[in-house]
Amino acid sequence: MLKKKTWFKVLCTFLLVVTLLLSLASGLFLEMDERNHWSDGLYSFPQSELAGNWMEKLLSRTTSHVVNTICEGEPLNQMTLPEGLAVRLENISGDILADTTTEDYAYVTAISLYLNTEYNRNSAAFSEEYHLSPDNEGIARLVLKGYVRTPVQWGDASYLVFQIYQLFAQRNYFVISLAVSGVLSLILFFTLLSAAGHSEDVEGIDQRGWHRIPFDLLAACAAGLLYFDYIAYNFIRDRYVESTEVLILLSLAAAVAAILLILLVITTLAVRVKAGNLLKSTLIYMLFSALGKGLRGIPFFWRFLFFFLLTAGLNFFAGFQKTLLPLLIVAVLDAVALIALGILGYQLEELRHAGCELASGNLGYSVDTKPLMQELKEHGDNLNQVSLNIQSAVAEQLKSDRFKTELITNVSHDLRTPLTNIVNYVDLLKKEPIESAAAQEYIAVLDTQSQKLKKMTEDLIDASKASSGVIALDSEPIDLSEFVSQICGEYQERFARANLSLLQQNPEEPIIALADGGQLSRVLENLLQNAIKYSLSGTRVYLSLSKDTNSAYLELKNISKDQLGISADELLERFVRGDASRSTEGSGLGLSIAQSLTELMGGTLALSLDGDLFKVCVCLPLAQMIPQETITF
Repeated sequence: MLKKKTWFKVLCTFLLVVTLLLSLASGLFLEMDERNHWSDGLYSFPQSELAGNWMEKLLSRTTSHVVNTICEGEPLNQMTLPEGLAVRLENISGDILADTTTEDYAYVTAISLYLNTEYNRNSAAFSEEYHLSPDNEGIARLVLKGYVRTPVQWGDASYLVFQIYQLFAQRNYFVISLAVSGVLSLILFFTLLSAAGHSEDVEGIDQRGWHRIPFDLLAACAAGLLYFDYIAYNFIRDRYVESTEVLILLSLAAAVAAILLILLVITTLAVRVKAGNLLKSTLIYMLFSALGKGLRGIPFFWRFLFFFLLTAGLNFFAGFQKTLLPLLIVAVLDAVALIALGILGYQLEELRHAGCELASGNLGYSVDTKPLMQELKEHGDNLNQVSLNIQSAVAEQLKSDRFKTELITNVSHDLRTPLTNIVNYVDLLKKEPIESAAAQEYIAVLDTQSQKLKKMTEDLIDASKASSGVIALDSEPIDLSEFVSQICGEYQERFARANLSLLQQNPEEPIIALADGGQLSRVLENLLQNAIKYSLSGTRVYLSLSKDTNSAYLELKNISKDQLGISADELLERFVRGDASRSTEGSGLGLSIAQSLTELMGGTLALSLDGDLFKVCVCLPLAQMIPQETITF
């Protein structure tokens, strides 16, 4: 690629310098023409500012020659002057003392000339002859006027200046030159920026050589050299330049040096920006980085205490000062300390917010540690790692639960077919005429155990479906009072056989909940069956309904016949039963199924234990205001 070629970069730099010089010259010419109206023809060459400035400098260099001629007693009209230049010497009254002009010379400008009449005898005689009237110190003031020959001819001292004046008159050329050179300068400038940092022998960004110098140090040196270039230009121009040609060459050299220095800074800036290390390549960053590494070994508390005591001490010291400078320095330090405390507070607030997010269950929240200081960054990294670990653990737990659910479902389905055959054949055996009492007893046991196994398999499948959420729901408004009364009526006889009393407490006003009738029936039946199995004989079982603004509540309370040595959360797990001996019927899945079905309907199921008092509360969402004829009982 061309941008990797060294000769291409050198060529672009050379052309850019040329086009920039052309742009600067065109702009300068246009600005001078705007001020002096040369292109409008309002002023002739002798009357122009360009000619006036040139003549003034030329007369200033002629002053010493005039004074020497007067002091040596030579005639002024015989002075040797540059070709095409004439002078006229007058006193302050306007009397002509010497004149080398003719009719073809035009006046340009004049300067004052001071003659020390006490310098020598000839100057005193000159003063007395022309009545110069020196002051008390013997200084006589003269006026030296400069003229140029018109029209200007080849070889005249004013010829080059006249050619420049004529160039100024061609305004349209300079407008075109400025536009073209400006566009070319922009194209070359961006081409050079694009090529900066690319070389044939280095992959990526080449930062060798002067690109390794700290940027702020390099920029400061370039600024110093620019200032030196300006001072040297003015010094040489005022002291040693006597011709317009030399002045133009000197100006070009100074401009080229300034342009190259500026391009040096801009190209190294582009290289560092491309490499992404502009800030890190500064001397200030290096110093503060070294200081930070040195302080990093000190505990944060002691560093904070040190800076606090330092700031307090400086404020205390500044309070006894009567000058303004110490107060200003301390004010700046206080402002810096206040900003640092604000940044520290903001970063601590970010960490606090991250902790709250994690505590609330938002495990995907991550702390942006890039802008944090080192100690807080480490703390932020720790919080992020905790979040990742928790997410990983939750994912593993969900994966394990899903695997167990799939295993239970698959095993249950695999057991259903042979179990169905067993149940069917047992039913056929029961219909066969078997005389042996022992065989009939064996068949009865097989029938009881196969039905128990069938019920457990069905419960396993239902539990798997409920926990995985694959059950289809048909939620509708349901009058809980009527619905619960119907279910309880079906279980009154079973409660009576278990020597239990079921007492239902319904509110006066109806409670309309949004639920699936079939699944809600399964939930309520599981709770009632659980109460029948595990309630103490001869006690009462209470079932009450209530509601608040958004929810309906169904609460069932009973006294356990066995001591409950486990927590309420454990009772909600699968295969956990209230009797440790597991002597009663059941699979330990009833409460787990009831909880999963309730959650699928948008509600919750909670257990609480108070000694032998067992209490379960089902919470369901209330339905909106719905016409009475659409409510299901």
